[in-house]
Amino acid sequence: MVRGESHTTTKVSFRVVPDSQRMRVVMGVTGQSVNQTRSAKSGAVFHSRGQAVFEAQKEIVFDGDRIVMAPAVADARVNDRLRDVSTDYDRVPLVNLVAQVLARQGHADARLASRREAEHKVARRVAEKLDEEAEKLRGEWENRLAGRVGTPLTRLALTAAPIDLQTTDSRLIGRYRLAGDMQLGAHTPRPQAPADSLVSVQLHESAVNNALNRLPLARRESDLPTLFHDVAAVFGADDVQVPDDLPADIVVRFADEEPLRVDLLDGLARVTIRLAELETDHRRWRNVMSRAYYRGVSDGLSARMVRDGHIELTGDHLRLRDQLALRAIFAKVFTERRELILTPEKVVTAPQLKGAEVTQLVIRDGWLGLAIGPKRPRPTTAEIKRTPPAWR
Repeated sequence: MVRGESHTTTKVSFRVVPDSQRMRVVMGVTGQSVNQTRSAKSGAVFHSRGQAVFEAQKEIVFDGDRIVMAPAVADARVNDRLRDVSTDYDRVPLVNLVAQVLARQGHADARLASRREAEHKVARRVAEKLDEEAEKLRGEWENRLAGRVGTPLTRLALTAAPIDLQTTDSRLIGRYRLAGDMQLGAHTPRPQAPADSLVSVQLHESAVNNALNRLPLARRESDLPTLFHDVAAVFGADDVQVPDDLPADIVVRFADEEPLRVDLLDGLARVTIRLAELETDHRRWRNVMSRAYYRGVSDGLSARMVRDGHIELTGDHLRLRDQLALRAIFAKVFTERRELILTPEKVVTAPQLKGAEVTQLVIRDGWLGLAIGPKRPRPTTAEIKRTPPAWR
């Protein structure tokens, strides 16, 4: 019988493996276990202190349809040291010496076999634990993707089709086309991320508009709070609260074509709303179109879109008082207080990204490019002064 206590420390890492057609990573675990044990055999009690150093690897592959994981492979090395031996004859003179020698000799003879058995057991436990943790992670990933991506895509009748999956010696690359059967995708080159980026995303306006076109907005008539709630539900955000400043006494009927559209222009995102009719306080306007512009702002790991400039407004037979009334309404819809967050709070506060920042936030040719990489040194005041103006 063996009893004792142990203290184990582990470190988990991920390593990419080049693959021209799939995303391939190796999940690795390294660690050590320090233990103190007490074992009894043949009238002797052995007190030992040991250390086990182990490592394990598990290959994970994503082929565009599913995640495939190979069984974990582990290895362990065990070193132990006999600290003390006590026998049933320790109080008997002379006999105690013989018992001690025989006990220690027996322990030494069995040491090699017991060490091999211990290494086998440690390696097996580590591999089983890695398999268990990897399966748990896969379940979490699949549930998260199903809730945040799969369900909204199904509701919108959209397909995220992989165009290119590959793994280089330093990064994972995935390109997807988000569209329905009769919708178009991107047609311009995407912005290239900085070479030292840790993670980067490029989003084309066609993916956004393909999703917006699948929303049941064309010719729909609704008040704004109900509309906000229904659209949020489509994207799986049923728990999002309706903004307090959203007007509740307004009824809108959307236009037949492109009631809501986003265009990514040079440096700005333009949001256009087309309404066949807008009614409030016994006043009614027809064929109203409003546009607002947003620019990207970054600070550290935080990236967001904020409103920029004034709101554009057109409609049938709009007089000055009509313009004032409609601008007041759309100022609440496109409120400057409501920003579009591009980097979630989990990313901003992640300890693993300490020392990193948003190194790219660009909008051009229909693309939005966002990258996170190592912090870059800021020019000093003296360096700025030495830089000649562009007009010279």
